[in-house]
Amino acid sequence: MTGQQTDQPDPIHVLACLADGIPPGARFICLARWSLAARLVQDAIDGGHADEAQNLGPDAMQLARADPAALPPDVLLRVGVARGGKWLAWFLPGGDPVEPPPAW
Repeated sequence: MTGQQTDQPDPIHVLACLADGIPPGARFICLARWSLAARLVQDAIDGGHADEAQNLGPDAMQLARADPAALPPDVLLRVGVARGGKWLAWFLPGGDPVEPPPAW
């Protein structure tokens, strides 16, 4: 788990999560405030599913550098589904992905 690494009180972090209905080896890529990301990762660890949620930190995607006030503390924003360094699905409006998926 990545700890809070910026001087902001609750910066946006990038999560890679397993979920039902996505292809094997793929992950949902999500944005969340550090406080929510840390809780989700700890819940996965406590439940014996440490491989299902990984906090990639605040620098895994440029999207995470957005204004933290733009994302409420209890929101998990699904960015897309990625596998092997390629986007399989992109959920944010605006057409094509603006950057490659983060590595995990």
